[in-house]
Amino acid sequence: MMDTNDEQWTMDRVVHWLEVNNFQPAIDVFKANQICGRAFLDVDLPFLMTLKGDFPLTMSDRRRLAHAIKTLRPAEEYTYSRTIRYNNNNNNTPRYIPTQDSKVPLIPERKSSNNEHVLDWVKTFNIPPISAAVARNNRAFSTNVPRYPISPRLEGEGQWRMVRRRPGPNTTEHQQSIHVTKDSDTFHSLQVTGMRDPRLIKNSILRKLGIEGGCDRYLFFHENGKNSVQQIEY
Repeated sequence: MMDTNDEQWTMDRVVHWLEVNNFQPAIDVFKANQICGRAFLDVDLPFLMTLKGDFPLTMSDRRRLAHAIKTLRPAEEYTYSRTIRYNNNNNNTPRYIPTQDSKVPLIPERKSSNNEHVLDWVKTFNIPPISAAVARNNRAFSTNVPRYPISPRLEGEGQWRMVRRRPGPNTTEHQQSIHVTKDSDTFHSLQVTGMRDPRLIKNSILRKLGIEGGCDRYLFFHENGKNSVQQIEY
């Protein structure tokens, strides 16, 4: 038997969710393979990569789709084996008309830089020293990470590190810019000289792309990085 969350994701609700989140090209494939319930919540990027000839989505859209489905899984869920039911007779499929489904706003990964460029940019930040008490408070706060964190964090051997560099007396601030995109096709240059706050940078990206709302409503990715599928939580 499926648990309550699995039963809620009927075929009708999956189709409606795909329409709301602008994944219409994937509807026929999901319906043909009866990808709903547990099978729908288990969909990830490796599985989507196996649908090369039959799946009319770009690489960027596949990443977006995998991340959007991941946000639908229960918080206590860890690892499940993926199972897909192939059923050509769907006359007995239960009908479910949802009243509303939340739309997950996403911004695809960037293609214009790599980890080395971003690391060099981060190293130029001049981080003022903080007291031990403030450091302890920050460590305590880090245990309660919100659903959509505002700071990117890369785990493993390639983890970013913030270093403090003291500029010399005659050091001048160089112009710094990044390239941002919301569709992986058109890129815009954004000047970030003097920006230290990650939230300020993210909100500047949204303004540059003409997107309304605060940065907490969107997901940010660094394309061509070691963990391009993982959202930036920094």
